[in-house]
Amino acid sequence: MIGIALVTAVTVVAKGLDESSRGSLAERVHASAVITGVDGWSPIDPKVEQAARSAPGVHAVTSVRQDGALVLGAEETVNAVDPATISRLFGDGSLAQAGDGAVVGDDYASKHRLAVGDTLTLTSLKGTRLPLKIRAIEDTPSVDVLSLGPITVADATFDRAFEQKRVRMTLVDGPPAAVERAIAAFPDAKAESKADFIDSQTAWIGAILAILWVLLALAVIVSLFGIVNTLVLSTFERMRELGTLRALGMHRRQVRRMVRHESVITALIGAVLGIAAGLALAGGLTAWLGKYGFSFAVPAPSLLAVAVIAALAGMAAAALPARRAARVDVLDALAYE
Repeated sequence: MIGIALVTAVTVVAKGLDESSRGSLAERVHASAVITGVDGWSPIDPKVEQAARSAPGVHAVTSVRQDGALVLGAEETVNAVDPATISRLFGDGSLAQAGDGAVVGDDYASKHRLAVGDTLTLTSLKGTRLPLKIRAIEDTPSVDVLSLGPITVADATFDRAFEQKRVRMTLVDGPPAAVERAIAAFPDAKAESKADFIDSQTAWIGAILAILWVLLALAVIVSLFGIVNTLVLSTFERMRELGTLRALGMHRRQVRRMVRHESVITALIGAVLGIAAGLALAGGLTAWLGKYGFSFAVPAPSLLAVAVIAALAGMAAAALPARRAARVDVLDALAYE
């Protein structure tokens, strides 16, 4: 039960993270197609943007670059965008205000007590110092699956201090299939529809859920031994009862069925109590982690599958004890002390 409770709790939290991450991406990404590295995060050739523009049906294209900088004593990732086109395809509109200054994320601004009009100094990897006025505060998710930096500047400002030319991602307002054909000459880049992009960026959460289900399977296997041990001991302790039932006319098949039903009920009680405890624990965790973007989401199909697996496991665990109980000799059982 404890194993099921823990796995249930983490599964609920992971499911909430998956839904909140997907919702955040759906709100931030307005493009119909997104071009990234084949692995989903490696920088790609800037010429990909030009190739995407040539695709039929494309109405707008914009790109995001990234590089590291020293800011307020810590290394941070700085994004570079085109203020004239970024808001149409990404973000909440605040990035268009970057101008000759910077836009910072709301969590970062709150952490460092920054406000619009304050000066933020960036030091690039090549040592160039770049003092910038904060032009806007961007509403960013606490858990950003895109791994974008908390500071965004215009392309022209970025080029004054940074040497990175390769692109983190390119967003396109156009048919994904046409964009895919247009960038076919770039083997290190791939074009995905918005839905596919969201799936690929949140795939790591699915991998975590898969690991948790493996742990759940191990917990069920361990519980099988507990159920078998309990039923075997129960058979010895209820020897006279079994003999009496057989003497009163109960068939061996009925005895086996009775033991199997007891096993299934025991397994279901453990599963239900474990799921309930896991949901309560998950509720507490999501309430505590709510400020980081975690939400409470109950994966009903998964929990139903847990109950079904528990019932099947109970039937499997009852096979040997039920067989032993059905073979009890009536006279020996009635004389058993």
